[in-house]
Amino acid sequence: MANSSPDPPTENAAPNPQPSNSISQAASRLQLRLQCLSIDPEKGHTSLRIYPEDMQEVKEFLQFTNNRRKWIAWRQEEWRKKQPPYIAAVFENFPTLQTPRLSLRQLRRDDDQDAFHALSQQINIQYYGCNIPYAGVEQTRQDFIDVHLDRYKFRHSLTFVITFTGVDKYIGHIIAVLLPETGFKIVELSYLIEHEYWNKGIGTEAIGRVIELLLDELKVHKIRANCFEKNVASKRVLEKLGFEQEGLLKDDVVIDGEYQAEYCMAKFSSLKHGE
Repeated sequence: MANSSPDPPTENAAPNPQPSNSISQAASRLQLRLQCLSIDPEKGHTSLRIYPEDMQEVKEFLQFTNNRRKWIAWRQEEWRKKQPPYIAAVFENFPTLQTPRLSLRQLRRDDDQDAFHALSQQINIQYYGCNIPYAGVEQTRQDFIDVHLDRYKFRHSLTFVITFTGVDKYIGHIIAVLLPETGFKIVELSYLIEHEYWNKGIGTEAIGRVIELLLDELKVHKIRANCFEKNVASKRVLEKLGFEQEGLLKDDVVIDGEYQAEYCMAKFSSLKHGE
């Protein structure tokens, strides 16, 4: 818990990174109070009345942030030790991939405007899973960019931004999640491309290059990717890249009040290497 001093992390016990509701509420209250302050231009400073309960809340919040730092360090070290060198290498130095037309690089915080443009349009996200357009750039930073940068820092996933060679502008992304419970031998793949670049072979070219990295360099055994039954184009791309249908999840999700089925697609290393 955030209001107690955790024992040092061990092989089987990680520090608890989650704040209690009271700490989150205290942080919100303090933030609102600070936002209401104004600095006297003549005095050049302002003052804030601090109550004893404020000090306790600040103490608990600082303890939570310290616990979270310990948890992050623990998780990074634990997964670093369990990952083989060829997988650990991509989390030390993010690989930039090239194709005849494209450059696939690491996601950055300054991709926020272009990523928001993609994630805020219903046509782009109708088959992406969330189905709720992003409301602003700040939400894009918090719910997309920061989340996936953290997952890379945690040595859990790789997020590639798709750009045209020589034009460093986001036009889509590919996310490869390495599953630790499988010894990092199984990867889940997801992707999104701006609708104006559909039907140009961009998806096939970009996803195919990421697959090469996963199979050839990271020695992944299986790559999984799901797509909605109505997303015929995405299923066609996956089939073109050697994915096979493993199953169909009927009425698996609800979008716009309607049940949608999902195809379970997979590609195995043996299919690529002819084993």
